[in-house]
Amino acid sequence: MSEGARLFRLLLAWLLIAGNLSCLWVSSGNEPKGIANKQLVAEGVQAFSLSPDGEQIILLTRQGLKKLSLKTGEQSLILPLTAIASYFSWSLNNRWFAFRQINLKSQTEEICLIDLQDNRLYHLVRAQRIFGFTLSPEGNRLAWIEEEGKMRKNPAGYFLYEGKVKRSLIVGSLKGGKVVNSKVLYFEERYELPPKLDHVQWTPDGQFLIFRSCSLSSNGLMPRLGFIKSDGTGLQWIFPEPPPSRKGFPIHEIFTIYSWAVSPDSKSVAFGFGGSIWLCQLGSKKKPSRIASYIAIELCWSPDGESLLFVVSDRKAPPPAPGSLQRNPPHELHWLSKDGQKHCLLWREGKGIRSLQWRKGNDIFYLSGSSLWKATVSFPSP
Repeated sequence: MSEGARLFRLLLAWLLIAGNLSCLWVSSGNEPKGIANKQLVAEGVQAFSLSPDGEQIILLTRQGLKKLSLKTGEQSLILPLTAIASYFSWSLNNRWFAFRQINLKSQTEEICLIDLQDNRLYHLVRAQRIFGFTLSPEGNRLAWIEEEGKMRKNPAGYFLYEGKVKRSLIVGSLKGGKVVNSKVLYFEERYELPPKLDHVQWTPDGQFLIFRSCSLSSNGLMPRLGFIKSDGTGLQWIFPEPPPSRKGFPIHEIFTIYSWAVSPDSKSVAFGFGGSIWLCQLGSKKKPSRIASYIAIELCWSPDGESLLFVVSDRKAPPPAPGSLQRNPPHELHWLSKDGQKHCLLWREGKGIRSLQWRKGNDIFYLSGSSLWKATVSFPSP
């Protein structure tokens, strides 16, 4: 090889690395460069929730709910469970923790609240089915979505809805361990089909409630995010780019809003829809803008609100059903600036990444299988 050809190849390699590959990690053995430090936090974890200050974690294990101090590593059992728990929510002062409990014997669901100062338990709401709830940031209000409607079992053993089915978004004040002055802010009804109303979340500033909805019309499926003030006024809708008509087709998961997250400053919401990641300014009349073309099965904002982490499936097999999302591992973790101009793949996780949470600094927490991991990650500058 001539000296000129050798120099040209070296220059080309340098340009590729500096211009295009600077965000991609380069593995050294099994440890990618995107991870400065990775450590196992706990095993046998079914679900977890990181406190707003990033100092403690609530763990759901076979023994029940446990509190883990990240400073001392000490674990303490705060509530042995006899039912299934899910949907977690904290107050910003780190004192109040709420969760949904499913009682298999009575076939009912309830929202429970724990005072973490004395581990006292309060039973707040009981309903047939609960499809999401959220504590207000100050911890003195509760919003939830509950469903009313009859169900019957068909000869094949499947439960089917019968007659009118209603889901309601309700908000109430918390006083003395009870919900008082509750009010229905919004509801949807369908006949023999459940409304697509679920996953409510308070904005960090406590001004709005955001929830997921999906309307059916003659033009097909119309996914949307609603945001409304806690007094029931100011309802507005966020519509992604209209999907192609789904008339005559099943409701495909790819044409629903399958992930979303509100920015820490309460000004923006990012969501996954139709194979892309979209960004919308709350309260703005501008249409959502596409910032990346990935199927993000999870989204998580950085603490400063300048970037996002998102998870995609790297499984090569087709989805479990036509039109559904491939959620199975292995997974990839990606970083993205909020304007979509900078992006990098951080690393791949063979057993998957779920319940991704990021509260402060560069420390992230996630589940891989039943193992809870903490990783300190190095990111490009936004």
